[in-house]
Amino acid sequence: MYHYPNASRGIKLFFIGIVLSIVAVPLTLLLIGPLVGMAGTVLQLVGLYIAAQDDKGYQTAFYASIAALVL
Repeated sequence: MYHYPNASRGIKLFFIGIVLSIVAVPLTLLLIGPLVGMAGTVLQLVGLYIAAQDDKGYQTAFYASIAALVL
């Protein structure tokens, strides 16, 4: 049933990272928003890295996310 265990775990982390990034916007007023936003970004990258172990399509998304951060 679980053909892609790493991909499912990675996508779960990616989703949590997206939610943290969204929640970080209102938390900016409390001055913890940037920290929560950085944690969300790190979780997104870790999630894509883990998912790339099962399917190489996620590896392209991982590299594109790195490029977007650099630019």
